[in-house]
Amino acid sequence: MYSSDKPISKTDEDLLKRAAFSKNLGKAIYKYNVEDSLVIGVYGGWGTGKTSVINMAMEELETLAKSDEKKPIIARFAPWNYSSQEDLISQFFKLLGNKLKIQGDKRLAGIGNLMQNYGGAFKVLKFIPFPGSEAVGEIAAQLADSIGSAISGGKDLSEVKEELEKALSEANQKIVVVIDDIDRLTSNQIRDIFQLVKQVANLPHIIYVLVMDRDVVCKSLKEVQNGKGEEYLEKIIQIPFTIPYIEGSMLSTVISKKLNKILEKPGNTVEVDNGYWNSVYTYCIAPYLKTVRDVNRLMNAFSFRYEVLKEEICLEDIMALTALDVLDNNTYRWIGTHQDLLCGEKQYQSKSDMILEQSKAGLVQYGVSDVNRSISAIAVLFPRFASLVGATTYAKFYSDNDIRFKMRVAQAERYSLFFSMDLSDMGVSRERIKDCINKYSPDDLDKELAAFNRDRNTIFFMREFVALIPSVPYDRINTLLDWLFRNLHTIDERESYGFFSVDASEIAYNAVKDLLQRLTTEERFKALERQINKKDANILAAVGKELDLIRALNEKGTEDSYIERTKFITDEQQSDLDQLYSSTVKDLSKTQNLLDCVGFSNIITCWENTKDDSVTSYMQNLLEDDDNCLKYICRMSERWDAANDTGWKCEINEDYIKGDDLLKLITRYDKEKLLKDLSHKEQLQVASFELSNDDPYCRVSKTKADEKVVTWEYGISE
Repeated sequence: MYSSDKPISKTDEDLLKRAAFSKNLGKAIYKYNVEDSLVIGVYGGWGTGKTSVINMAMEELETLAKSDEKKPIIARFAPWNYSSQEDLISQFFKLLGNKLKIQGDKRLAGIGNLMQNYGGAFKVLKFIPFPGSEAVGEIAAQLADSIGSAISGGKDLSEVKEELEKALSEANQKIVVVIDDIDRLTSNQIRDIFQLVKQVANLPHIIYVLVMDRDVVCKSLKEVQNGKGEEYLEKIIQIPFTIPYIEGSMLSTVISKKLNKILEKPGNTVEVDNGYWNSVYTYCIAPYLKTVRDVNRLMNAFSFRYEVLKEEICLEDIMALTALDVLDNNTYRWIGTHQDLLCGEKQYQSKSDMILEQSKAGLVQYGVSDVNRSISAIAVLFPRFASLVGATTYAKFYSDNDIRFKMRVAQAERYSLFFSMDLSDMGVSRERIKDCINKYSPDDLDKELAAFNRDRNTIFFMREFVALIPSVPYDRINTLLDWLFRNLHTIDERESYGFFSVDASEIAYNAVKDLLQRLTTEERFKALERQINKKDANILAAVGKELDLIRALNEKGTEDSYIERTKFITDEQQSDLDQLYSSTVKDLSKTQNLLDCVGFSNIITCWENTKDDSVTSYMQNLLEDDDNCLKYICRMSERWDAANDTGWKCEINEDYIKGDDLLKLITRYDKEKLLKDLSHKEQLQVASFELSNDDPYCRVSKTKADEKVVTWEYGISE
């Protein structure tokens, strides 16, 4: 819904409490019964709703005169297109004459003709006197020969005016002429209007209501009145009315009502965080709003952006950024070019006061006049920035999941969307993620996950998934748990940021934990029991990792009375699951090689933690085979990341096999077979293990491991 910036026409449309002022203005005009012409000035700044005030004043005037025999005649004159002073006067009297002719009164129709004759005569005049010059009648007398008998039966201009004045006086008909937007005219045009109403058309029973921005008009008049703009204006305006200042609370009311109209549309399910909205409005919107026109400009821009992006962005944030774009574009541009500082992964070592001063200096370079106002607005929108510069008083703490759930601009992956408005920037739409959570069958979910893995969108999807878990319908929890347990082994996307890395599978495990937390203790037990009974190695690997996490939580609970009260499952349930897990893995190990499972290390670790001694004999037997030994190295390897490198590190259990024995095995192993049977990643894992033999705690870079694999490929002797 867009606002055309059209002024209101009725009092009941007023949201800014200007009705009382408007009614008083209308009442003053109604009660003025003096014959002499009157010039009223209505003053208001740009965008303060001057036309709306006039509309309500005229409505009040018509209401008060509703039962009067002679109702005031209201004429609105728009002096936009005229070629000369004479043309302006002619247009004015033509309009006023027509207005009188259509009243259905012969007497007024006659006066209308007089007016048009009077105005038409000025077309032949060369000039119009300024205030303080000779009277119009005297000028007209000098030009009577040129006007001749064309005017009203041979009468000269002064006689026509006298006849018109007499007719208006006898008719005793109040005429109100409204001339709006005078401040939008040129300096000369403004002077022309004032000359018109004060000299040429100062006729009985005519009240002029001149609407303008006083400061703009005075400045314009200085250019044509020898610097005496204010004095000149005071000679013209007899009664000034200044529109009251619009309080911020009134503008807030207007925004709220306009926003509600936008959000009332069917199918709109947006939820507003009132606490956050109050902060956004206080620091990002209210300081920039001065006029109703500001509100209309803001809401027009917001309506367009929100309609395009509403499924993918936070309403509060798009309102804030739109306000900055429309009303403080310099701050908006600074925000749009500082993503790393505002919501990136980059770590800053500088002190907060230094970062704050650097940010202020940058804002000044962008042309920002009030940097403190900008800093407070930015701090509200970007909690990371607020923390970096020590401006946390403006920003409530929000976790990464809170920010992601609300689709805030502070979410790094969503940041550019607020500026580019390009939905293709989002690898996975929020609507699509919600469909995964709320609608899709397990088969459809499998297809979606395959697409996410293919397009490298799995990390983003899993982060969004975790953030939305609080909103997952209760009856969907077990469906989603089943799907996750079945697919955890297929989730392998990873991103590195220097010393830090993000693994999609770890986020997925957090999703499982958070979904389980939505259930009761008994429901959690049943959910885990159901997964174990599926007797699938990949699912057992996923369950094993969750059971170890639960075990750690429960063991910590024995040391902490608070955590004891919030145990994930009871000790008895833990024991039952351990026994079931141990027996299931033992049975499965008799029919398949557990090393074929990607999550082998999770299975073995959890089996060990069940206190089942049979795991040792199983492993020792398993590792009597050389091929299994190489697979064991691969399954026990974990990725590491540093600022400029990455690699693999392997930790083995020497109760099963000695590290030296594995190194000897690698040395004698047929490298051609190794390169044929193992994937490139597995080759790197084995090479890394071999290169770390001198120091089991060292980390071998991928570069070094690659070089080692090359020596195997080309059979180069070291």
